[in-house]
Amino acid sequence: MELMRAADSVFPTRPLVVDSDVLMRNVVREVRPGRPPTKFLNHIRMGTVRAFVAPHQVHEVRRHLRRVAADVGVDPESARRMFENVYLPMLWQVDTTGLPSNDPLVVEVAEADGADVETAKLAVLLGVRVLTANKDHFRQVAIVNEWLTVMAAYADAGVFDGANASLVVSVRVSGEGAIAAAKGVQNGATYLVEHPRVALGFGLAVLFIVFLGVMVLSDHERRERVQRFLEDARKVGAEALHGAATSYGRALEAATEAEPVLAAELLTTPNPTPEQVLARRLAVSRWPIPGSVLVSGHTEEYSQSLTRALREYPAFVRTREGWQLGRH
Repeated sequence: MELMRAADSVFPTRPLVVDSDVLMRNVVREVRPGRPPTKFLNHIRMGTVRAFVAPHQVHEVRRHLRRVAADVGVDPESARRMFENVYLPMLWQVDTTGLPSNDPLVVEVAEADGADVETAKLAVLLGVRVLTANKDHFRQVAIVNEWLTVMAAYADAGVFDGANASLVVSVRVSGEGAIAAAKGVQNGATYLVEHPRVALGFGLAVLFIVFLGVMVLSDHERRERVQRFLEDARKVGAEALHGAATSYGRALEAATEAEPVLAAELLTTPNPTPEQVLARRLAVSRWPIPGSVLVSGHTEEYSQSLTRALREYPAFVRTREGWQLGRH
């Protein structure tokens, strides 16, 4: 189970660059009485979405959150605690210092609002548009659809990923369980051959169980009760299977509708730079990746470029287990 949990292919995650305004809207939504958690919060908790921000955005939220909360009639202190204790530990802050800012998309954002340049650089680095309600500032780097539609698409895709992951885990566990059971039977048989007294006791126990079974089934009423129990169990199993198939079908349908929305939120990068290649690989990995793994499979010259990028840009953080993009 630990190996499956660590496998990115079983539980995929999608990177998302989030603007401060969307963060604040979600935070105040969380603290409204009687409301369930937002889709955004649910999916960053599950890891199906990984939310990236530039460090200055944390200061922006702290500076404006009380006002936003008061404007919508929410207790500002509750909103502050929600952000600091729940949201902030799950946000990945990426220091974009030193990353190129001459990309045309970044230049366009700089002309509209210089305060959003670092967020735009982060979006270009990851190749995803900014989840924002303020499209005027982010221009072409802003999401194409409305932010609620985009968040719903990420959520639907995450639910479908979770359904597939459950199937994968069930199949693997069932297969490994069957193998373990077979080995257990084989080992047990070997043990009984080597210990005849234990085998004799085991045989007597089996005969006793068979005798009880014959006694129970010899009575007509008891036999009918057993048959009814088996029939009810079959019906329950069939209903459970039908329900699971229906749920999976709905998840598949929602994910199919979400696919074009998600595709529209990607930024095309014909020739990604070494730092973009690194960032995009690290962004979808649940765990830090060793440097040797990151540079393997490339030419010596390109491997050196990747190594220089890792050491040059503070966006890449080295841990004991390897490299990651940003930090909590």
